[in-house]
This record gives sequence, C-alpha cells and structure tokens, in this order.
Amino acid sequence: MKRTISVCVILFICAQILSADDFEWDLYNKIDIRTFYDSNVLNLSQKDIDEFINGQDPDKYHLKSVDDIVSSFDIELGFKHNLMMGHTQISKFKFSYDKYWKNGFKDFKFVSFEVIQYFSKYIDIRARYSYYPYIFINTYKSYFDPYYGYHDFTYSKNLVCSGINIRILDYGELGYNFEYTDQNYNEYFPEYDAYNFINEGWIGFRPTRDSKIKFKYSYIQSIARAEKVYEPGSIEIRDPSYDSNIIYTSLSLPLVTSRWGKPIKFFTSFKWENRYFQSPFSPSVDPFHSGRKDNIFHYEGWLIYPLWHILDFRTFFTYESRKTESPNGALVSNEKNYITRTYGVSLQVRF
Repeated sequence: MKRTISVCVILFICAQILSADDFEWDLYNKIDIRTFYDSNVLNLSQKDIDEFINGQDPDKYHLKSVDDIVSSFDIELGFKHNLMMGHTQISKFKFSYDKYWKNGFKDFKFVSFEVIQYFSKYIDIRARYSYYPYIFINTYKSYFDPYYGYHDFTYSKNLVCSGINIRILDYGELGYNFEYTDQNYNEYFPEYDAYNFINEGWIGFRPTRDSKIKFKYSYIQSIARAEKVYEPGSIEIRDPSYDSNIIYTSLSLPLVTSRWGKPIKFFTSFKWENRYFQSPFSPSVDPFHSGRKDNIFHYEGWLIYPLWHILDFRTFFTYESRKTESPNGALVSNEKNYITRTYGVSLQVRF
C-alpha cells in the first residue's frame, strides 16, 4: 500500500512539473547507423599478419581474417528541460554496439549516462558515466597459466568524467575535462588492471557560424596494479604503467549550401600521442614495457551531406599508426608497430 501511494505521489509531482507554465522541455535524440571496412581489426603488426596468413602459431590467432566489415548502431536519448534554477539541463542516455561480420569475438558495446547543466548561454558543466562490459584486444601468453598458454586479452572498463565549457561570445570557447577510468582484466592478465587519470584542456574558435577550429591537449597517467599480483621475488613481472601526452586538432568547414539550407561540411582531425612506459624493471625482466616509447598518430576525415532537416549522410576515412621505440629494438617494435585504416558511410537522424 505504501509503495502504491509513493508511486502516485511521484506521478502527481511529475504531472505538476510538466504542466507548470514556466516549465520548458524538449527531446534531444539521435540515431546513427554506420557500416565501415576495417583493414586491421586487432591492430596487428606486419609480423603478426604474415604469421596469420602463413598459418604459423595457430593457437595465437582466433581471426577469420585480418580485416572485416563492421556494422555500428548508436542511439542517444536526451531530455532537455529547465528544472534546475530555471536554467537549461540536458540529460542523455547512449547505447552503442559494433557488430563484426566475420570476427564476432571482437563485438563491442557500451552504455553511457550524461548530464549537462547550463548556468547561462556561455557556461555549462557536465558529468558522464560510461560502462564497457567487454573489450577484446588480442590473444597473448599468460604468466598466470602454468602451461604459459595463449588466452584472450580482455577487460571491462568503468569511466567517470566531469568538465566545464566556457563560451566567449559567439566566436570562441575553452574547457577542461577530468576523466577517471578503472580497467579490470580477466583472470589471466591481472597485472594489467589499472587506474587511469586524464586531464585535458581545449580551446576552440568559430571564424564563421558553421566553421570551427579546435586545439586540445591531454595528459594521461595510467597506474597499473602489477606488483600486487606477483609473488615476492618473482622474476616474471610486468608493469604496463605509462604516462602519455596527446595533442589534438580539428577543423570543420562548410563547403556549399544544400537544398535544405544546411551546409555540406568537411570535418578533419589529427591526433599525436607520445606514450612513455614507466616500468621500473630492466629490459631483460620486463622486455615489452621497460624503456618503451610509443608514437601513435590518428587521422579522421568526414564529409557530411544533409539529406533533410533532420537527416545527414556521412562518409568517412580514418588512419592510425603506432611506431614503438624500445631498448630491445626489433624484438618489441616488430610486435607492436601497426597501421590500420577504416572507410565507411553513416546515416544520422535527429529527432
């Protein structure tokens, strides 16, 4: 009986709020359907690709093919209102799912919740939580298998993020984000469990209403819990902790105006990451982390064509490469260097 009364009271309050004269609300929804070609689904090095093609070390590869076609579905449900102090608030829920047509073990999904609170036209703060239940990276040998066999290198991740945006009139913006992630690997790779702390700041400019230039810097500190899982005095120890500096820049430009009055846009971005591994052990003890440096480059290009007021067709291309430097030279770089490309199309509808 008490539960029924409580539900009725909540429904009554909600009805009063929605019927209030000064209450404004709107939906803020988006669906994105993509299909793309991924040339290297596991970011394999050329050495690993050659081994797979030649049938060497078959226990190491679960792949049906190095490349794959991926279908992706994203839905974002948003509720825009002014319940808090009369200022606009946007509450969002997002679900994303990637389906790999041949390599199903690589399927990827996550859910996300976000709240954006505006205090004026020029200032807002935001908070987001995301959960990634299963992320497949590759197959590696495990020191926690008494037979030192191959096992799936997978983990789950919790992400918490907060930030502030400040707009300067209609021509510029700057902001700051703090992000915390907790990564938990499976029982065969507990030494990779880690806390990640990410600080990032950015500045953006709008030379015209439909164009934007953005510069962002991020600093990542990934702290692995490696030493907690090894026996004292163990000679088989790995510490994958790292610090990372990331520089990102993007440009969005209108090309021509479509028949719907919206511009056809070109968007491009570049990202450079220098990742420095922090293992305190010698290269002979921790060969794949000690003294290692990764240089990662990522490029994206998008062409966005409005098909209707609420519907966009998009085509895109991405390129990513990693070059590794290590005291162990080719032993590490031959395993870690990679190049991957994606080509795809997308339909996005807003309602």
